[in-house]
Amino acid sequence: MVKINSTKAKSLLMSVFRYAFLIGLIFTILYPQLNKVIIAFRSQADLVDSSIIFFPKHFSIASFQESAENLEYFPTLFRTILICTVSGILHVASCTLTAYSIAKFEFKLKKFIYALIILTFLVPPTLISLPLYTNFQNFDIFGIIEAITGSPLTLLDNPISIFLLYATANCLKSGLFIFLLIQFFKNMPRVLDEAAEVDGATNAQIFIKLALPAARTMLVTVFLFTFVWQWTDTYYTSMFFNEFTVMSSALMKSVSGSIERTFVESSQLSSAGSVLFVIPIIILYVICNKAFVQSIENSGIVG
Repeated sequence: MVKINSTKAKSLLMSVFRYAFLIGLIFTILYPQLNKVIIAFRSQADLVDSSIIFFPKHFSIASFQESAENLEYFPTLFRTILICTVSGILHVASCTLTAYSIAKFEFKLKKFIYALIILTFLVPPTLISLPLYTNFQNFDIFGIIEAITGSPLTLLDNPISIFLLYATANCLKSGLFIFLLIQFFKNMPRVLDEAAEVDGATNAQIFIKLALPAARTMLVTVFLFTFVWQWTDTYYTSMFFNEFTVMSSALMKSVSGSIERTFVESSQLSSAGSVLFVIPIIILYVICNKAFVQSIENSGIVG
């Protein structure tokens, strides 16, 4: 009887500890975000009212209106959605083709190329930032463009620079996605390919009609993560874009442009801009929630 009570007590204690830990973790993650939302909805009078701890006495959307005006919100929003969508599609195509080729075919230097893909996990992005910037500042293909036009192209302040990185699987997380897709295609039963070959299917038909449908959840993973990472990216956008603005760079410029205001006013505008910045990502998650969760479970990223 004592042993049973001791076991129940330990189980109860572990449950209490587990829930306390989860509640604390959720609070730590959500509180800064909720605090930004509450600050953004405060009126000017509430900003200087020391009696207000959390919820404002007078709700106001003036900070959202001013922040949206500073961000040029809707033109920048549509521009960013377009860039993230195209980037996601290009990234899915480049990573899938690369991974399928390595997983299913034998060719010279295959192991060497695979080793280079793994090596991208270890190379800091800043190590290649200068060569990337120089290449896009004076972009040319074996001197062909300069021979025709007399000078190389400048792809800075042009979304084509970002598109080229995704189309060639040369972005920050490309190596990770290629690695995951390689493991997925390797684990596909070889008998399926052999059965398709017996039926007269070509390699292209096997890839399109067999491999791609089977890898649908993985492709959703690549697209969604690429979309979100490009949305929140400040590394490439600050490197390649100056006049051309997307949501992340517009938010940074808006924050830096509010230094003439008081600290409290600047903080409120920054909070309002952050809320406007994250709303489209929340909407995307709500719409793609089921596919997003299934894709993560099947990708092997967690668990």
